[in-house]
Amino acid sequence: MKKVLFISNFPPSKVSTGTLLMEQFFRMLPSDSVSCFIINYASLEKEIKLSPEFSSIPYFYAIKPSEHGLVMQNNSFGKLFNKIIYKVSSYRSYLIESIRYRKAKKRILKDVKKFADIHKPDIIWIIIEGQFLIRIAIPISKTLGVPIYTQIWDPPTWWLRDSNVDYITQRITLSEFEKLLKASAKVLTASPNMAKIYNERYGCKAINFLPSLDLKDAFPSEQRSHTDNNEFVIVVTGKIYANKEFNALIHALSDASWKISNRKIILKILAPYMWVEVSSPVHIEFYGWRSQEEALRIINEGDIAYCPYWFDPLFKEESSLSFPAKLTTYLASGRPVFFHGPEYASPALFLKEHNAAICCHSLEAAQIQDALKQVIDDKDLYLTLCVNARKTFDKYLTSESMEKSFVSFLFE
Repeated sequence: MKKVLFISNFPPSKVSTGTLLMEQFFRMLPSDSVSCFIINYASLEKEIKLSPEFSSIPYFYAIKPSEHGLVMQNNSFGKLFNKIIYKVSSYRSYLIESIRYRKAKKRILKDVKKFADIHKPDIIWIIIEGQFLIRIAIPISKTLGVPIYTQIWDPPTWWLRDSNVDYITQRITLSEFEKLLKASAKVLTASPNMAKIYNERYGCKAINFLPSLDLKDAFPSEQRSHTDNNEFVIVVTGKIYANKEFNALIHALSDASWKISNRKIILKILAPYMWVEVSSPVHIEFYGWRSQEEALRIINEGDIAYCPYWFDPLFKEESSLSFPAKLTTYLASGRPVFFHGPEYASPALFLKEHNAAICCHSLEAAQIQDALKQVIDDKDLYLTLCVNARKTFDKYLTSESMEKSFVSFLFE
């Protein structure tokens, strides 16, 4: 068995959907074959903890520099002055970023070399998120003299934009991202569409994995149509990134007085936080963050699971390539999915191919209402979607399926 040096922002733990997936990956590796080198902010060191079940694994926490840019944009002035502010602050942000990167790079290469000399890895498995990990990945591989295997959750454009990174650092990071994918022995992507496009775009050896659950944790697609009363329950779980789309749903339900086809609509939200824009009474039940087991049960007890995705062209890359981990939970619940996003989105293509969702490709209230009306009124359609949801989970989203992808990524 090859010895693996795992590098990431987070170790396997129970703090998020992503770190829960890491736990599944780590269970596929003998504990004496992997060491863990985490690179994150100093402020998070006390919060970020390796899961107790992996406490025997060698562990090192390295401090990365701030990745948040200092670009200023002020629309209070004229276009010319705004452009000057943007340019000057971008150069300033780039210079500060460069100094931070060089200092941290020197320190972390020294730390990782010392760590690797003790544990002697044969390969590097790195999960990249943020410009620092993207830029330091190849230097680490060259310093240690071992091949690098790269895993990607989301396209880097999302992080760069969200972190207000200057356009010069963005160009450098995206150039380093391309070099990294070409230099990687293998690339593991978060969706089939991402693997296809990255293979074509970069000529890398990309394979995909989809987030998984144990088959025993999934619910059967019960042969019942909706809840056994006059309500229709929509459930949404996890962080809601597509907030505009989510609020379009709220608006559409409010516009219908939270009643469609004589069914009272209840929206259950299982998320750490929510941003809701309302001006009238709503039928919302907010549960906060819930464990995967609880989320599965609540979705199964409801009628449909809601998945919003970005329509904004600014997020086209993310919509086209990413795959939300919550879909695995949704499909394992035995309930159909209500997908609300563009037709080109990666999850839309996947769900349509397997007829496991009702889709709405509009922000218009009437079209959102029509999609819900269709799945409420047509009982045969509803039951078909329930059955197909569970079939799709069984075929693509079990732990066995993910293990095949992971073994192929690291060891074949």
